[in-house]
Amino acid sequence: MYATITIEIKLNDEPTPEHNDYINDEYYLHEQAKQILKSKLATIAINFTRTKQLNEIDELTEYCGVRIDKKPRPTYYELTENDAKMLVTDYFMDEIVNQLIENGQASDDYNNDYDNGDSIFHETIVDQDYSTDEAIELLSNLSEFEEEDSGLWEGQDWEQILSIKAAYTYGNAVYDIWRKLIEEINEIDIEMIRIETANEITNKHKWTHETIPNDELYEFVEMSFGKEATELLKKKLINEIKEICK
Repeated sequence: MYATITIEIKLNDEPTPEHNDYINDEYYLHEQAKQILKSKLATIAINFTRTKQLNEIDELTEYCGVRIDKKPRPTYYELTENDAKMLVTDYFMDEIVNQLIENGQASDDYNNDYDNGDSIFHETIVDQDYSTDEAIELLSNLSEFEEEDSGLWEGQDWEQILSIKAAYTYGNAVYDIWRKLIEEINEIDIEMIRIETANEITNKHKWTHETIPNDELYEFVEMSFGKEATELLKKKLINEIKEICK
């Protein structure tokens, strides 16, 4: 966490410029302010060395402006990225890992290929209320994903139409990013991770396997060490997916 501290310095007796005034020699005035501050600090340091009194330091700091800076509010697009990653890591991770192990790739069809996927998506992503201002901002930010199925809001008043349209537009954007994340996850070299897993376990147990080809090694290790091999493989895949979702 950081704090921003400001000190007001009097430069000269000129009047304070109006908000729309052009300031001549602004760079020079900035440098002049720095020099005045340096001079004040030097004087304070000299006087403190001589008197050991904090009066002048207290006077300088008493009227400092202090602001605790916050991160800017995320854009709606940034929020969709966060939510898509959250779906992967918090809701569907185990199923994604199992699909990678069993099928060699994960599905992006949350409706049909994930337990309760449609309900999870709607409850966590789509089923949100937006004020009129929020809906307008969201639709402006995410215009490329705008929902066009008017049947979703037929018969509603215009404020409710905006809210529903924004909710489904947000869902469309999250799904687009979710789909891209799954594409990236499917690029994980599962066979290489299987080999790494097998080598870790054989090294741990000092199990000799020079005669077994790499492409068959994991199966032999899994038969010999069962759950230990499976759990380590899953752990490695989870770590790979978390890296993608950082």
